Amino acid sequence: MGGSRCDSFALGIALVLTGCGMIGRPLAHPLEHPSAATIALAPDVGCAYDSFDCNPPVRDMIGQIARLRQRGEALGFHPGVMADPPTRVRHWQSIQRMAGAYSNYLLLTRAKRSASDAVVEVVRLASRDTDGGRLRSNRSGGRGLDVTAPPATDCVVDNVHARSAHPHAGGAQLAGKVLAVPLEGNGLGSRVELFDLSDPARAASIGVIAHEVPGGISSEAGTAALAKLADGSFVLLIGRRDARTLDFYQSTTTNIRATRWRYLDSWHARDLRTAIGDAHFGDYQNLQLIAGTDHRLYLVGTHQHGLVFGSQWVDLFVVEGSRSITITKLAKRRVQCRNGSMQCNLDAGGGVYIDPAGTLIVYGVDHASNGPSTTGLRTPGTIKLTEF
Repeated sequence: MGGSRCDSFALGIALVLTGCGMIGRPLAHPLEHPSAATIALAPDVGCAYDSFDCNPPVRDMIGQIARLRQRGEALGFHPGVMADPPTRVRHWQSIQRMAGAYSNYLLLTRAKRSASDAVVEVVRLASRDTDGGRLRSNRSGGRGLDVTAPPATDCVVDNVHARSAHPHAGGAQLAGKVLAVPLEGNGLGSRVELFDLSDPARAASIGVIAHEVPGGISSEAGTAALAKLADGSFVLLIGRRDARTLDFYQSTTTNIRATRWRYLDSWHARDLRTAIGDAHFGDYQNLQLIAGTDHRLYLVGTHQHGLVFGSQWVDLFVVEGSRSITITKLAKRRVQCRNGSMQCNLDAGGGVYIDPAGTLIVYGVDHASNGPSTTGLRTPGTIKLTEF
């Protein structure tokens, strides 16, 4: 995308809402019935940074969580081409950062007001570098964060629409350039839609997976996580309401664009194991599957514990399989969203990014567009976020 200011960008793409699907491809990836086979969840640890369908492995996951910055750097962006700025009711749901040449791009999922609204907003932070490292603050200055707006060039530049009229897009995960977005609401059941973001100006829907569980289609899909396994297949996690139940699926082929999916198991929060004496499993707005260099599959969740001024947490788990899925809590880290006013809220949206050096960086976004503006107006203002 060219241009130097937000208003120089075109509105981007609008995927069809008719449900006819892409040419030559069915609307939903077919789901196979579960089998009695052993569940193998060894992750792909050979993935390079900026690959198409996977993220690089991370070394020393427990140590990386312990070393997360407790006070992050404040960032922000302008609404740009976003038609319907978020509110505390229809708020942001997750934030993902792209890699490589687009590493100054963010993808944010959101609840929407009408069927024609976007489910993903594409943000370009034009003032930030594209070396893949930390973005660092675009709101630094002597006047303070509560009055310092981001540069006008840092803004929403494109919108991504789902094929369906589901009003709620939940916590998403970007696996390489493939974004898994959970969709629910309006009595339409729930599903996960996969988007190819190889070029964020031309996002393409590459598949829809119905959230089929024993007994039918679930109406709940609050979060989705996606990772590549050692055999080249993919594991998909779909979290139901407040992530109390997690449903696991595995692709039957190595082609993420056209595969069937096999239901593996459903895990319940009451079955959580712990290695640290803390058996709390939060109502996670965002969950992400991450490969460890130790060949273990990890799960990172972001949430706020407590109402209104609750504490912000990043929790780490390991996911293992045999005859069933087991999840064990390994670590947790409290982070601070308050810097003057609230700069983020992990009950709104969070996300994890892995930089070229294999370092874990966590992002959090505030609920609504109530940040400082270059015009002095806050209706709508900018959107605040934090990099930990």
